[in-house]
Amino acid sequence: MSADVKERVKNSTKAWNEWDTWRRENGIYQPEVFIAPEGCDIADYIENTDGTYTVIFYGAVLTHDDSGEVVDVKHVEMERRIATAEEFEQDTAFAETMAKGFSGYDFKYHVESQEMANKLEEIAAKYSLNVRHTSTQLFQNFGDQTEFLSREELTNKINQVCTEDGELFRTVPTGYDKFYYFDEGTFAVSFYTTNDFSNSGTRCYLYNSPYGTLSSGFEIIAEVENASAMNSYIHTAPDGKEVTVLHNGADMYAYIYLEDSFVTLSFHQANGLSTEEINGIIDMVNFSAIS
Repeated sequence: MSADVKERVKNSTKAWNEWDTWRRENGIYQPEVFIAPEGCDIADYIENTDGTYTVIFYGAVLTHDDSGEVVDVKHVEMERRIATAEEFEQDTAFAETMAKGFSGYDFKYHVESQEMANKLEEIAAKYSLNVRHTSTQLFQNFGDQTEFLSREELTNKINQVCTEDGELFRTVPTGYDKFYYFDEGTFAVSFYTTNDFSNSGTRCYLYNSPYGTLSSGFEIIAEVENASAMNSYIHTAPDGKEVTVLHNGADMYAYIYLEDSFVTLSFHQANGLSTEEINGIIDMVNFSAIS
């Protein structure tokens, strides 16, 4: 990335660290003792004589008949923990806050009150950054669906939102899983590159993150269990943009630092893709058109 981009990324990182520190010190959190373990279905608590609480987590055990239908559900105890009176009060306050909710901001900011919203806006202004507010989500009709948009209508909307006056895709995808965007320039498109729209088809997830937005950098993540197995190379797109590609067979990632935003693509194909196929998917995107 260029020196200018580095400074803009560093600026957003500083802003996020300031916000994250403030909200951890001033926000409302669920105490860790109340966070359910994996597989937990329901939880209960018992008040103890010393003022503490015993938190009990239960998991569901299903009984099936010969056809595979569920015929009985029993809950068995998984784990017990002891919570202090203060932790219980904090959990109650957390539940009440979550029940009331607070709209108007991307949930990744964890804004739960007007006070937090004011502080987020204050920090963003301090670093001359934008904030992601509510998002718009659009979907494509498949089969007999009529409540969403056609492939052509969704393509037109994507071009309208994501470019100044052009087309995001050089080659229009065969279909779209979803498209969502925020008012400050963040957007994501999940699209198909084959006519197989099942899980075995090839689907790509494109995410555009403007440097001018207060961002953690972790809005879209994927965990690679064996990073040393990833191969990398630089691919030059038709518009001359250099894209870094990482792949290990079934999992493939690509990213590029544009002048105003970071763009990443991730795609998975169980049977793997050749280098030519990977590059072909990347070349579907017109990076120069992203506004």
